[in-house]
Amino acid sequence: MKWTDKAQALLTPPVDTLSGLIPSAKPNSEQLKRTKIIAHRGDHKKFIENTMEAFLSCYHMGLDGIEFDIQWTKDLVPVIHHDRTTGRIFTDRPDHMICETPLDDLRQTFPEIPTLDEVVQKLGKKLHLMIEIKPQPRFNSNEIHQCQLRLEEILKPLKAGQDFHFLFFNLQRQEFLAKGFLKASFLIAEINLGWQAETAMKMEMAGLCGHYALMVASTRQFLKEHKMLTGVGYPANKNTYFRECLRGTDFVFTNDPEKLVKAKISLKTPPSTE
Repeated sequence: MKWTDKAQALLTPPVDTLSGLIPSAKPNSEQLKRTKIIAHRGDHKKFIENTMEAFLSCYHMGLDGIEFDIQWTKDLVPVIHHDRTTGRIFTDRPDHMICETPLDDLRQTFPEIPTLDEVVQKLGKKLHLMIEIKPQPRFNSNEIHQCQLRLEEILKPLKAGQDFHFLFFNLQRQEFLAKGFLKASFLIAEINLGWQAETAMKMEMAGLCGHYALMVASTRQFLKEHKMLTGVGYPANKNTYFRECLRGTDFVFTNDPEKLVKAKISLKTPPSTE
């Protein structure tokens, strides 16, 4: 585990608790509409993360979008799974390294793992798709080209930037994208958000994502001035979500989608007169 992951695991609970205790003004309807709620790995508190069940739950819940991760099978099919291996999620079955397993073999043992094509066909244009390409073993140039072509073909029914975006922690992963897709991509920053915002701007990327507590006013202003989008993770309560709406945040990534949807609905529903 990286030190940033350890720090996040240690600090996130108290930061979320404190943020939730600080009252927030209520956003108006336009602010609510602008700030899209994105479920991190789907509705993973009720269903297995990154599965069709978790994604469909988000759709029926009325969410704006879902975030998920791409791994590549041995035969270069993009499938939805966070880790390189299956063991953390599917503890009752033999562990598989996805990049060493052909799709047919993977589906035989793990039918819950969807392909990117299945998600696009089922939920494209119904939910905004936030697609993170995970670190891969070193591919040769021919394999990378095949991956680019597959992504282009699968995403052809959708409009980049309108129906989906890509997410990157590491700019090296942009090699899997066709040239035009970079402008529909977010750089994810764990630290040094100001510097990362400048990097994303120079790369002509769509925007920057980072923790809401680290997305300071100067970075938000920089993104606004350069007509870039802002994404934050991971608001877990009503007050934090409302503040992000008031700040004009474009995308809120959350592990608690039901809480945020209920908060949103509470402002849309007129109070009872009974």
